[in-house]
Amino acid sequence: MSSPLPTEPSPRVVWTAVLLLCLGAAGIPAFAFYKGRRVVEDRLTEHVAIHSEARSLLTALEMAHTSEEEMEGILAVYGLPADDVEELRRYAYITPPIPAPFVGHVPRPGTFHNATINRFGFRDERPDYGALEPWQKRVFVTGGSTAFGSGAPSQAETIPGLLESRLNAERGRAMYEVVNTAYPAYATMQERLIVTQRICFLQPSRIIMVSGTNDVHWSLERRDTAWFWSNADQHFVTLADNAHRAGGFPKLRPHSILLKEKMTPEDVASNAATNVVLAATAARRVGAELVFALQPNIVTTEKALSPRERDIRARNDVDYWQACYEALRRELSAIDVEGYRFLDLSRAFGEAGADEELFLDSYHFGRRGNELLAEMLIEGLEWW
Repeated sequence: MSSPLPTEPSPRVVWTAVLLLCLGAAGIPAFAFYKGRRVVEDRLTEHVAIHSEARSLLTALEMAHTSEEEMEGILAVYGLPADDVEELRRYAYITPPIPAPFVGHVPRPGTFHNATINRFGFRDERPDYGALEPWQKRVFVTGGSTAFGSGAPSQAETIPGLLESRLNAERGRAMYEVVNTAYPAYATMQERLIVTQRICFLQPSRIIMVSGTNDVHWSLERRDTAWFWSNADQHFVTLADNAHRAGGFPKLRPHSILLKEKMTPEDVASNAATNVVLAATAARRVGAELVFALQPNIVTTEKALSPRERDIRARNDVDYWQACYEALRRELSAIDVEGYRFLDLSRAFGEAGADEELFLDSYHFGRRGNELLAEMLIEGLEWW
């Protein structure tokens, strides 16, 4: 004899049926939504990780899939044996950025590999910049990754670090403070803002812009060098856009210009000159000199290149680089602001032979290249 059926279902049965119906009707779309959201979140997490972590020189080389033969040449730049590749893991290549007013971004304070960043966002171990003794001078160096010291064996072996130690050794006392305010990817636009909005309030005696390469680099990336975001800026824009859309608002449409083709050499030079004039004028108002040191690279150098360095040079748009640098020399040497000086270092390293590896890549060098540039800055300028 069969059991009698219940006259009405229990609440548990009702809710179970409703849940099954919902899953049956909307289960696939819900799963697809969940899966799609996880994909977006994973991509964003990966994006944040790439831009928020410090990279050593070795990490940067591994990410670029550097061949074993190229790695041997890079080790030779430092005078290291072929089996000492792990030593390159100590050398900072890039430190993580944080957003900053006007300039867009500065290095995050902290210690990353062998780079120490202070609270101002400068690669400098001094925590502050107080009053100077009457006999002291404070020099600020601006620039991109070359001046920052990407790949330098130590903080003291960046161009600003070497400049400070050698100047003070010649005087026999700590007469000079040389402060490294550079950061990878900065061009003259960011340097001008660092000068006008930051350095001019910190008692500068002299400001040296070790620069020029990144203005050409960003033009090759089809950016308007008077109005562009670097990769770090774009990272923060991406984060803001994701937060905006997560709140149910439409996609942001940030105003940055990607050109149809690279700028003319004349426009690259004109934009750079405008930035330098503004920086030099601001420096003059606080009694500081401004020097523009046009930096060398693999195309403009007079060094006798090694076979590896020749291969690097061949991968560049040589004619465009030469035309841009010729325009930069012409524009920057013609600037007429009191206290301004142009120093052309672009053809440096002519004394180095083809048997001496000097360049890490198109723009950067190891210890010896930084030493030579620091010496040229000392010899090319009046210090005493």
